[in-house]
Amino acid sequence: MVQGETINFLTSAIKHFFHTPIIHGPNEFNEFAREPSSLEIISECICTSRPDWIRNVYNELTGIPRSFFTNEAWDWMRFINARLFPSSHTSEINKDRTILLYAILTDVPLDIGSYIHNVIWKSVWGGLTINLYFSNLITALCQQEGIRNLPGDELI
Repeated sequence: MVQGETINFLTSAIKHFFHTPIIHGPNEFNEFAREPSSLEIISECICTSRPDWIRNVYNELTGIPRSFFTNEAWDWMRFINARLFPSSHTSEINKDRTILLYAILTDVPLDIGSYIHNVIWKSVWGGLTINLYFSNLITALCQQEGIRNLPGDELI
């Protein structure tokens, strides 16, 4: 709720805003992301050689150093970082972004409205490292509802 108005950031509102098609049926990307291909298969697609995966303190794989990416994979990763999953951190690519990249390169259908909605939802509830993703989109959705910046509003 912003200035007493409920802002619709549901999948349908995001699709309408970006003029993307309504997709009926299962969300293939979400199913793919829950059970992605093996990390070895993903590595073969996006890397020039077998990468040294980055591990956390529990020895779980968490990402790949950018230096292993093919040129095509790096081009797509820059697009992902700029438009789909904003980030300025580019030396290490986390596992979620790596799976998204692999899905794009292998033509897994991506419901962009659903994807953006889920990222916003996670950021609102603290599941991501950045407090608020897609702040420009949220601002535009607020403006569609007639909400204007008030004097003293902090712009993100």
